[in-house]
Amino acid sequence: EEYVAPEVILGRSYSSVVDWWSFGILLYKMLFGVTPFRGYDRNDTFGHILNGKLSFPNSANISADLKDLIKRLITLDPKKRLGAKHGASDIKAHPFFKSFKWPLILNQNPPIKPTMSNPFDTRNFPPSEDDDEGIKSVEELTESEINATAVFSQFTQIIRLPPNLVFPLKKEATNVKGIREPSS
Repeated sequence: EEYVAPEVILGRSYSSVVDWWSFGILLYKMLFGVTPFRGYDRNDTFGHILNGKLSFPNSANISADLKDLIKRLITLDPKKRLGAKHGASDIKAHPFFKSFKWPLILNQNPPIKPTMSNPFDTRNFPPSEDDDEGIKSVEELTESEINATAVFSQFTQIIRLPPNLVFPLKKEATNVKGIREPSS
């Protein structure tokens, strides 16, 4: 839901331009490790998306061209979003990609070609130290947690997100029906 374009949230008609929005969100996440509009729940996330106030971390050490690319991809108005007029050609023509030789990319050999014994072989991925971090078994839940999660009674695990993964929320009202104001 963090990658959903505003026009989809609002139930308006949409085109492939929503994919350019998602591409902008993906670039942001690849750079900063979190999506730009993440909230505590779906309503908060959607509220942030619809408010459209994109900000970059103060520590962001990225080029002006990359920042501009992300801003133009994550534009509320789909008609003004980069890619709306000529699709991928608009993106490829952006100054950030000026040194890319697009025709040659498909002909390049990958720097590493991993070996796999089957499609499910994961030996090329490092084991994650925190795979089980934040997970409680049903037996470890308190009574109030059980009552709050009764709708998930058939599930065997509940995942708790670490606080540093939830983007800090700003107290802002929204005029979109059904989206509540984020709590501070």
